[in-house]
Amino acid sequence: MAIENASGGTLADLIKRRCGTNSIINSGTENEKKSAENQTLSEDDCAKIIRGILQGLQHIHSFDYVHRDIKPSNVVIDDINDLQTVKIVDFGLAIKVHLKHGLDDECGTLVYSAPEQIFGEKSYGKPIDLWAVGFVMYELICG
Repeated sequence: MAIENASGGTLADLIKRRCGTNSIINSGTENEKKSAENQTLSEDDCAKIIRGILQGLQHIHSFDYVHRDIKPSNVVIDDINDLQTVKIVDFGLAIKVHLKHGLDDECGTLVYSAPEQIFGEKSYGKPIDLWAVGFVMYELICG
């Protein structure tokens, strides 16, 4: 086990800072508005973040683990100037998936949970992490 300090904070922090600048854009001075506009995430920045998350998930899934709680507060940024330096954290709900049986227990953060995870209609596996990444991507783009 290793402990590292991610100086860029969490993805949730980055989203909050961006949403905070939206209020400045609507009510600040012209200089504040220009400064705030430069701080919002471009589509390219969003793509870099999502690419980093997907690369991390590919690694996790290659060992047959499912994270089950992908959300902005469980993604940290090493270097705020290089948004591809994201890392997935908090593996408290992660579990090894058995391809024959799948998973069927309800856990994780409800907002980011896939339908099969919420309703328990069938067993689920690795795709639930991808559902959550889609939700994170929506949050990044829309704020």
